[in-house]
Amino acid sequence: MQLHSEAGKGQFEIVLVYTDCGRAANNLIVTHEVIKGVSRKHGLLASFTPR
Repeated sequence: MQLHSEAGKGQFEIVLVYTDCGRAANNLIVTHEVIKGVSRKHGLLASFTPR
């Protein structure tokens, strides 16, 4: 997994490893839930909507 900042303030891109479709879908959901949970724990809001 790679994480790097994007052009906008507070925007980041997360690159997950390439794998088969089933595992990729599972990795995407787990990553989404972990990011949402950790941000909520710290009083922040993680949004996955494109700008």
